[in-house]
Amino acid sequence: MKVTIKQPESWKRVLDIEIPKEDVDAAYNEKIDNYRKKLSLPGFRQGKVPFSLVKSRFGKGVFAETIDQLIQNKFEAACKEHSIVPICKGSVSTLKGEEGTDISFTVETEVEPAIDIKGYEKLKIKVAPRKIKDDDVHTTMEDLRERNAQFKDVDRAAEIGDFITIEYGKVVIDGKERKDFKNPTYPFELGKGRLKEFDKQLKGRRSGEVVEVMLRFPADFSEGQI
Repeated sequence: MKVTIKQPESWKRVLDIEIPKEDVDAAYNEKIDNYRKKLSLPGFRQGKVPFSLVKSRFGKGVFAETIDQLIQNKFEAACKEHSIVPICKGSVSTLKGEEGTDISFTVETEVEPAIDIKGYEKLKIKVAPRKIKDDDVHTTMEDLRERNAQFKDVDRAAEIGDFITIEYGKVVIDGKERKDFKNPTYPFELGKGRLKEFDKQLKGRRSGEVVEVMLRFPADFSEGQI
């Protein structure tokens, strides 16, 4: 494999890669043989289809697949050999070659630019450690409990503090039905929503009930702010 590397920008690398015919043929024939071992055609048992027949029928698709795999493998090998660490997927261009010839292509990718930081030695930083109080520990522990809590369905009426999910079956605003709600299902904690009418009218309800709720939306209300 022959690799030429260009650096048009500090953050850009362009790799011109050439794969010799021998490597292309070896990879292509190996992939054809792998297909042959798994293939069964009328008149032939699985794995007994002649190599030449598989190649004549499926060679074009297998060759394209081989080239895709070679491009990926050789690009990764070239990056490793030349200590290039891409930060994005490479863009392939100018692919040249066909069955029985060398294959060449260009890959453009991006890397983290080298940054020379100067003058930081003169910076003075004052350390102000925070004193941890018992209340801070308690608040943090409660936050961890909340974040790791597991929801469990209960067979009773809804109470303040329960997490419930409602689904808008029908929305009527100023006497007109609205059908432009993109996400009609909303989960929220009963008692902590912006629309207090929901808390009042959904408390004591059970799962599966259909409830008609009358409420007034705040002027700054937006979809999802139950």
